[in-house]
Amino acid sequence: MRKANIKANDILKNYLSEINQPASKSSRSDPSFKYIGDSTDEQICDTIHSIDWSFTNNDTTYLSHDIHPYPAKFIPQLPETLIKLFSQCGEMIWDPFGGSGTTALEALLSNRQCISTDINPIGEIIGKAKTATLTQQDEIEIKKFIASISQYSSNEQYLKNYVLTHQKEISIQIPDIPNINKWFSETVICELSFIKHQICTHLTQNITQTIAKASLSKLITRVSNQESETRYSAKEKNVPALFTLKLFIKDLEENLSKIKALSKLLGFKQSKFITTSVTENIVGLQKPIKNSEIDFVITSPPYPNAFDYHLYHRFRIFWLDGDPRTMEKAEIGSHLKYQKKHKGFEEFEHEMLPVLENCYKALKAGKYAVFILGDAIFNGILYKTADHISKLAESIGFKTITIVDRPIHDTKRSVQSAARRAKNEQILVLKKPDTNIDVTLIPVAYKMWPYEKVISDMEKDAVCGTPDSNKLSMPSNRISCLRNLTFYRGYQIETCDFKTWQAILENGNQIDEVTHKDPKYVTHGIHPYKGKFYPQLVKPLLSILGTPLEGVVFDPFCGSGTILLEAALNGYRAYGCDINPIAVEIARTKNEIIFTEPYEFERQISSFVGSLSTYNATIDYSNAFSSVALPEIQSWFPAPVVSKMGYIVRQVENIPDDRIKRFVRVILSSIIRDISQQEPSDLRIRRRSTPLQDAPVFDMLLQGIATQKERVLQFARIRNLAPCTLYEARAWQGNSKNQDLFNSIKPNSVDLVITSPPYATALPYIDTNRLNLLVLDGLTASLRTPIEAEMTGTREIKKGTRDYYERLIEEQNFNFIISESAWLLIQKVHNENSNNEVGFRRKNMAALLYMYFNDMTCVFTNLNMVVKRNGYICIVIGDTKTTTGEGLVIISTTKILRETGRALGWELVYDIPITVTRENYKHIGNSIIENNILIFKKIV
Repeated sequence: MRKANIKANDILKNYLSEINQPASKSSRSDPSFKYIGDSTDEQICDTIHSIDWSFTNNDTTYLSHDIHPYPAKFIPQLPETLIKLFSQCGEMIWDPFGGSGTTALEALLSNRQCISTDINPIGEIIGKAKTATLTQQDEIEIKKFIASISQYSSNEQYLKNYVLTHQKEISIQIPDIPNINKWFSETVICELSFIKHQICTHLTQNITQTIAKASLSKLITRVSNQESETRYSAKEKNVPALFTLKLFIKDLEENLSKIKALSKLLGFKQSKFITTSVTENIVGLQKPIKNSEIDFVITSPPYPNAFDYHLYHRFRIFWLDGDPRTMEKAEIGSHLKYQKKHKGFEEFEHEMLPVLENCYKALKAGKYAVFILGDAIFNGILYKTADHISKLAESIGFKTITIVDRPIHDTKRSVQSAARRAKNEQILVLKKPDTNIDVTLIPVAYKMWPYEKVISDMEKDAVCGTPDSNKLSMPSNRISCLRNLTFYRGYQIETCDFKTWQAILENGNQIDEVTHKDPKYVTHGIHPYKGKFYPQLVKPLLSILGTPLEGVVFDPFCGSGTILLEAALNGYRAYGCDINPIAVEIARTKNEIIFTEPYEFERQISSFVGSLSTYNATIDYSNAFSSVALPEIQSWFPAPVVSKMGYIVRQVENIPDDRIKRFVRVILSSIIRDISQQEPSDLRIRRRSTPLQDAPVFDMLLQGIATQKERVLQFARIRNLAPCTLYEARAWQGNSKNQDLFNSIKPNSVDLVITSPPYATALPYIDTNRLNLLVLDGLTASLRTPIEAEMTGTREIKKGTRDYYERLIEEQNFNFIISESAWLLIQKVHNENSNNEVGFRRKNMAALLYMYFNDMTCVFTNLNMVVKRNGYICIVIGDTKTTTGEGLVIISTTKILRETGRALGWELVYDIPITVTRENYKHIGNSIIENNILIFKKIV
């Protein structure tokens, strides 16, 4: 029995391991291929010639690559490998002859952007379908559509009755195909037009219509009298009634299964598909592609004099509302066109010249274009296509790097008989030469604070090498660094604008100029948190201090995780801790949720939202809370609200993914203040003057979920625009003054510390979040008190503790505190309060200041252990104030922390004054409006 259990567990582990693997490793090319775009020409040649380009044993139909037949397309391992070699994360790929979207899919899977152009309109339909991510609602709509069609596929009379009733609407769907009865039987015409009608009337979303159209397109040649995919001749097939409908349902179900599986990998990332002729001028201002927009061109033009795409896709184009005769006129390499016009290889060169010119204009200087080319035969003469195109490319400015032969497997990429089948094709690598580029930076449209302008100039100096002007001349290989600027929404090359990563994060890919600053982009706005860090301040610090990509950023007072999220969004490995449990939960959630699989996120959130509709107001759900916490909860929330929250808490437990559970918990937490008896405008916990009787808990929760869900999915759509690899940040609960917490951090491993510590007695974080902690974690007053007491900067202190610190002050024993200014301040406050009649809070002040500066010295000492030599420590801090028995006293925290850092041997390299705004809360009179950024360098 014991052995049987072990075996069963092993089977389960293996099963779980297998289902978590996104794709077979053998399906795609060697994952070790690394970027070589910055290598020398010789190094690139060596790399290219060292690769086995045959991919003989690789699966070329994995994922959605086979959802639709497309003759003579290149295998996906080619664009995948070349994209990895010649481009980096977030860069823009262009396939001028995009066909069915092979390059587009591989670009998305490699976290790149992609534009796929082709003269064939069917390619756009296939490409959009094979790169789709389905929402739960999309999937439900398609399944309902399949069920509806299935009713007719099993009952011919039912179908005939429907067609008779809707004859006019269905007949409109029949295309004007010359000799249509030669190529399609009446039964097939009826069923194809019925399917088209059903697609138009029952599918409401563009993506569901596109997927259905791709499945419709897939079967058209099979049910037509066209002999095969690659033989354009009529052959009676005698397709039986209902066969077309059944085949459509089968293909749609198969494609839906493949697209669902792929959706988990794509996660709503999108490519751009454009039906156009690349022999036209399509690059430039107000053109489909901008000048210098493209980072890498990868394409395989049609082989000269070998194939006729317009002919073999002819009926698909007609049925899907296009005109193949338009495509026929513009198609490159057409065998029939060359025969009719008695043209030779020179015609192919003539056709390819504007293509190369478009590629040259679209490509950034210093970037590469790779063409997969096949040799051609005209009048029995063999033409080495790659050699000719190489010379043609050089005539317009390209530099040829190399040409390498690629052996073609007997069964791959051929529509010809074995006797005429090509055995090799060539990979032609071209480069657009480096040059200096004139660039104009485009500042943000919103008004900046004076300190922001200072920091912006410092960042621009670090990134661009000059702080003085927005007009620059830069080497082409440095242009990409402009995407890292924070206070610029973009830059202009010639007449074309390009957006910075910050602008994309804040506003997506929208073109409209935004005139206000958004501090809530991505998940920054998931939960209010008093005194939180300003997100746009983080990225400039990373650039100014030259923190290497993938370097370690640490925040010992991470609060709600602003610094962690910003570091993660910009390619750094970020870690943080905080003593406040609710802060850590917010920090974890806002970071991990954007790394959660978007496909599953959308589905689980949709399911949770649906579950709220089953709430029964006659049932009391308050027993979802512990019996210990419930009395305090009931004292702060109306009874109907307690029941609603209890029901929500129960439903949250049914969410499969713990990260998505936390996401919903945090959204619930974000509305706690507004559904409680707490006065919303009061920073402290005080009751409303007019108690609530009830609150629209579900409406508020659903609104919060909808807002944050859309932000998460919006990030998923733009994630492949990121100019770097992104790493999920980590946050944990802990007290950064304790050395034990730092034992898990490798000594001298942190590149940069950025933090904004609690100010001395400034904000009662635990008290402010007491209701959140009560509802989410069951932390009653007795459980919250120890956390409050441990917090750096706490306002709470017991009399015995105060007496202990006052004795140390009187003995002038300042323990770990190494700043003389701190000693003098603490003594001054102690003396002025001891010698006068003051209230209990003033009596506590000297001991609280002792505790605060002692804690901060411990934190600095701990940071000194883990920061690398020549690493940086950035502290955003400000002075506060107190009133003693003798008058106003400034708590000069900034000065004291300067002294503390210097006493540890740190060099103060920057001291930047900044201004912050006050939040509109009562009892915030002692808040800080002046701050400084202290930037230390650890030099020993």
